[in-house]
Amino acid sequence: MSSAEGLAGREADLGLVVAAVCQLGERRRPAGGWASLTKTERAVSLLVAEGLTNGAVARRLYISPHTVNTHLRHVFAKLGVSNRVALAALVHHSIE
Repeated sequence: MSSAEGLAGREADLGLVVAAVCQLGERRRPAGGWASLTKTERAVSLLVAEGLTNGAVARRLYISPHTVNTHLRHVFAKLGVSNRVALAALVHHSIE
């Protein structure tokens, strides 16, 4: 098999992957708001609102602090807040 044939085969495989991803369907969660958060994002939000550090949240949920930070960035974007204090205020406001 020539290198051109190998490349064509890989491009065909990539095309199948892209087609499969495009057929996954619609998003099941909204793009923003509390309903858009995953179960883990909600758990991280509640623990941060209690005042826990990323390290403490990580230990509580058995994930790495880096993963906590990633979840927080997603939460901030989905809820339209820019820091932990604003997140805590939003969590406490929504609970009341």
